Amino acid sequence: MTAVATVAGVGFAVFGGEDRALTLEVTSPYGYAAHVSWVTPDDGYAEHGWGDMMHASVELPWRTTIEVKSTEGAVSVGGMAVRGEAIGCRILRGDVVLAEKSSGIAAGCIVTLRRAFGAGRTDG
Repeated sequence: MTAVATVAGVGFAVFGGEDRALTLEVTSPYGYAAHVSWVTPDDGYAEHGWGDMMHASVELPWRTTIEVKSTEGAVSVGGMAVRGEAIGCRILRGDVVLAEKSSGIAAGCIVTLRRAFGAGRTDG
């Protein structure tokens, strides 16, 4: 449950108790990528596979769900295509797409935690 504080008549959501899961995805119609990496404020940099633009090392679609503890910062995910083929990424909270991008070389998605978990004005 999210608590709401009021400052000068404006409500602000306060982190605490709600589901803090984000799903990171990398996809390609070709079924593979050279590399997938992601960054979180809690765990820093992580990667899956390590190929170059000519060699596939990650089977797609790739997906992981992370639990975010921090209240500030951002989460990002990206993938490198093989031989310039199409690749895309998404960051989701539940079924809601928070960030999405596709490219022919590399795709990267980023979302701030304030946007992902709704901190900020609650009065619309």
